[in-house]
Amino acid sequence: MARLRKNIIQTIITQIASQFLAVVSGIFIARALGPDGRGVMAVYLAVVALCTTLFSFSIDAALIYFVANGKISIEKLKGLAFLVLIAGLVFTIVITSIFLVCDPGILYPKDNVTIRYIVWVWLCVFFMLANSIYAGFFQGIQRFDLVNKISLLNSSFNLALCGGCYLLAIFGVMKMGVSEVMLITLCVYFANSMHWHFQFRKHFNYKINLHFSWGKDIKKFFSFIGIMHLSMFVNFFNGKLVIWVLAFYLDNFTIGIYTLAAGLTQMLTMISNPLANVLTPHMTSSDLKTRDSSFLSFSRINFAVILFVAVFGAAIAPWLLPLLYGKDFSSAVYPFWILLISAILVCQGRLFSSYMISSGTVHISLYATLVGFIVTLLGNFVLVKYFGMIGAAIANSLTSVAIFSVLLIVAISKYKLPVGKMFIISSEDFRQGIAVIKGKLRRKV
Repeated sequence: MARLRKNIIQTIITQIASQFLAVVSGIFIARALGPDGRGVMAVYLAVVALCTTLFSFSIDAALIYFVANGKISIEKLKGLAFLVLIAGLVFTIVITSIFLVCDPGILYPKDNVTIRYIVWVWLCVFFMLANSIYAGFFQGIQRFDLVNKISLLNSSFNLALCGGCYLLAIFGVMKMGVSEVMLITLCVYFANSMHWHFQFRKHFNYKINLHFSWGKDIKKFFSFIGIMHLSMFVNFFNGKLVIWVLAFYLDNFTIGIYTLAAGLTQMLTMISNPLANVLTPHMTSSDLKTRDSSFLSFSRINFAVILFVAVFGAAIAPWLLPLLYGKDFSSAVYPFWILLISAILVCQGRLFSSYMISSGTVHISLYATLVGFIVTLLGNFVLVKYFGMIGAAIANSLTSVAIFSVLLIVAISKYKLPVGKMFIISSEDFRQGIAVIKGKLRRKV
């Protein structure tokens, strides 16, 4: 448990630092592009996220699971990861080309479709798939120190590029438009891949085994990721479908405002995502009693912290957003307030899904996301049409309520987990927290 706490604390601290650097980088980009340009970038990034989610086949989660429990050899997992990487790139090129030829307006921003932007999508997908594979191996062996180090280096490099280019643009040395921001993004992805490459050569190797057994390897691998991948893909649309709906009914300006609000609420995931990433391999390799104890303990801590951060963020948003991003983005405050509800439930649901993955019941997450998808379809196409980005924020929050309700009902009915222990901080939690802090202080002294 001590090692688990150490990994979680280090990972969360790293994520807070990385998110802070990302926010500062986002300020430079938002001020350089304005709402319109940010809307164009948001749509192209959504296309990258769509292809990455669809064609990754949830390889990162599968690697964490199988590397942690050793049910498939490392060499065979590297072989499967290599095949997923190549297949993902090929499928991306095919699908994006089909939309480009048939009807670009369905997938891409209006009046902003060029071949170089499509090639940018291909390259981004390739590097993102590679990076998720690298991260999956290191998270599987619980080398979160390296994962945290690379994450922080990546965020620092991103800030240096964005900040430097923004200053050069202010002094008239260069232009900082959509094309330049795309190039910066690609450079950051490439640098991230290089960091992973050097660490992978040091701790693993590139020797792969492509001789798979259908029963022992292929079937086991895809039976695990099949339901989970479908769940993640459906969940992607629960969060990203709204971007294309906004593009259909409104314009890039509105997309830029809405995605800024949505992106800021995702800062809450700097707590829940690293927490879930560390807990998943730990709970997967633990017995039932340890699994339940770990989940309940960190679930209520997670809920208390994200609730506090959300309330604080809502209070300072009206004056902070215009100050940082400019008056053009002041209307992002209202969707930001509404989306905080969604963010709290998504963060808590992330831990619930982690528990169910480690318990071998990934189909529960699929059921939850399918319920959410129904709400997404009805909510987005009705509410966005009549209420614009406020309707989009409401639809997103209703989706999160539906998904989390399913996960909570299953946790209570199937796993018999007590509601109070999942959400309410206990006196024992305070005592353990004080003990950890005292221990840290003694070491420094």
